[in-house]
Amino acid sequence: MVRRIATVVLPWLLGSVIGFLVLIHFFVALPELSPLLNGLVEWATIIAAFAVLVGVANLVWYHGRRLLSRERGWEYSLVLLLAMAVVLVLGLRPGSYGVGDPLVQWVFRYILEPLATTFFSLLAFSLATGIVRALRLRHVETILVTVTAVVILLGQVPITSSWTFLRPVARLQEWLLRVPAAAGMRVILIGAAIGAATTGMRILLGLERPYAE
Repeated sequence: MVRRIATVVLPWLLGSVIGFLVLIHFFVALPELSPLLNGLVEWATIIAAFAVLVGVANLVWYHGRRLLSRERGWEYSLVLLLAMAVVLVLGLRPGSYGVGDPLVQWVFRYILEPLATTFFSLLAFSLATGIVRALRLRHVETILVTVTAVVILLGQVPITSSWTFLRPVARLQEWLLRVPAAAGMRVILIGAAIGAATTGMRILLGLERPYAE
């Protein structure tokens, strides 16, 4: 019983009280509690920063162990660790501006962005393969998805302005993005917000594990 109080009840009470106070302070001004609540928010930021450091340390430990033991794919671990070390040295060196430092920005602009562009360019081949497989199924849903994907692609190519017969496709593409796609995204965002709010309230009320155990 004492162990349950120390490991379940007290953490739940502490988390619920602080969580409700911070939540109320977000909507209602509480001048008397503002210093305390602002300090709690700052402490949460500090804890999150330490969590990032722990994640970096765990990443170095995992890939360093793979590198030392020469496991399969250790070359990728070496590249990852070297890249992380280079960026950290550039961002933390004396006189550096951190993320806004010109050398760090050079790494992002001429190394990270081209790599990201290369990965995204591979999506075109994956999409073409998916379209061929979807057409083989011969279902109404797959045909609609395939036709929509083709319309979106044709509407975004730069040759639409010079090829007049593609202009109706471009207008259809704009309508698809502005109406059905935007409506679907709003539904997903609203559902995610409701789910996050429900989960948060369940945690604050002690209805989630391990509080309910």
